[in-house]
Order: sequence, then C-alpha cells, then structure tokens
Amino acid sequence: MRIILSTARYTEFLKEFRLADRQNAAANNETEVVYTSGNATRRYFYRAPNFELIAYDLGGGRINLVTYNHVGTLGATVGSTNFDGALLAGGGGGNQMTADLSRVVALTSEAARSSVVETAIKNVLGSAARTVNLDRFTLLFTSYKHTAKHVRYFDASGAYAPGWRPLRRDDYLRFFSDSTYTGDATTHCALVRSLADAPNREDP
Repeated sequence: MRIILSTARYTEFLKEFRLADRQNAAANNETEVVYTSGNATRRYFYRAPNFELIAYDLGGGRINLVTYNHVGTLGATVGSTNFDGALLAGGGGGNQMTADLSRVVALTSEAARSSVVETAIKNVLGSAARTVNLDRFTLLFTSYKHTAKHVRYFDASGAYAPGWRPLRRDDYLRFFSDSTYTGDATTHCALVRSLADAPNREDP
C-alpha cells in the first residue's frame, strides 16, 4: 500500500497511515510512504503492525535497515525545515538508524501512535518560526507498547484490538500512575501533563 506524505495535509496523511497499518497488520505487510520536495522524491517503508520503519529509498534503490531504534538526541529545536531535511537525507545511503531517520520516525510513526506527539508536530509544520523539542518526548516514544497494552489497545497476542486509537494524555497517565509501574510516576505524569496540556512549541 502506498500513501503520500505532505506536510500541508499532515492530518490526512496520519489518518491514511494509521488505516494502512491496521489493514496490513495481520499479514505483516508494508506501507510505502512517498515524500516529494522540489525535484526530489524519497520513499520510506514501514512494516505493520506498529509503523516500524524498515527501509528507505533516496532514488537509487531500496536500502533495508538493520537497526531500528532511535539514536542519540532528536533535537531540542526542530522545525519544519529540519523535518524536510531529515526526509530528504534519510539514512544517507547506510543501513543503520541515524538522527535524520529518527526524526522521520518521530514525524511519521511516533505521531501515528500518539495524539500528543501529533499535536506537538502539527504546531510547527508550515511555520518557519516554531520549533518542537523532540528530546522531551523520548519517554512517550519508548513507552508506547507498554502503555498501549496497559489500556488494552492490543489483544493478548499483541494484535490491534478493535478499539485501538492513538494514545492520548489520559492513557499515559493511567499507565504511569498504575501501582504496577516501576518508574518515577510523579515525574513522568508531570511530563505528560506538560507535553499534552501546553503544546511543546516556541514562538518568536
């Protein structure tokens, strides 16, 4: 399945991306995301379920990744031009996850998984003056599967439950405040409220 990524119609892209991942989940099929900027076209390939970036194509052929986790820091002042640059750069021709690919994953996969992330990124797209501190969202990125399982958006086998939707503020709070959570519940709940209640952006 192929869908087009346009920052001008980002909300529509995420709706299509989420639907494609759910439709592809049972067979672990792929979604191809196509991004065009100027004369350049880039392709990114995601395996279902859970929007897993597994390959990209900068125009010279598909390159399969051998590592998938976020690397380093994603950036404290990431704007729309940074996302465009990351989409164009991809993995630079290599098969390892890079900072640019991590930003691509934040823009696509992480936003598809979380309405909190989606809102933060939507606030900066199309505005050269606004930026988002992606590093503050690391906890949300790394806790997605645990949170989704806790609120029963996955069934016992790990497949999408019928009621799956992108994680919301209260989903994270339910997970982090649960008696079984072994992390710093107070700090993590406060972070979620900060990120969700006041969109993470900087205006000039």
